[in-house]
Amino acid sequence: MNDKKNYGRFSIYFNTKDKRHINAIEILTSKGRKKAQFLADAILFYDSVMTGSYKEKYITACMQEIEEPKGRESSDSLTPEAADAIMGSLGAFKKKN
Repeated sequence: MNDKKNYGRFSIYFNTKDKRHINAIEILTSKGRKKAQFLADAILFYDSVMTGSYKEKYITACMQEIEEPKGRESSDSLTPEAADAIMGSLGAFKKKN
């Protein structure tokens, strides 16, 4: 199924002349040893947005957050700030037309 030597390993080279790539480099560098988790979250989030399933999940998460007592936080809900941060980071991966 997969012919890669190491299934979970990737090499990514960014264009250091592209401001968006530089922004992505800085964001990834700030993540320390959590780069893979950040990229996985960003890719899955981006994919859900592009397939249209994000809107329904986001509305459901918002409704759950509203219904929960203020002292408790849901680990399933994504805050608007986190969504904005992820979307801003994903801009570095968009193709130029």
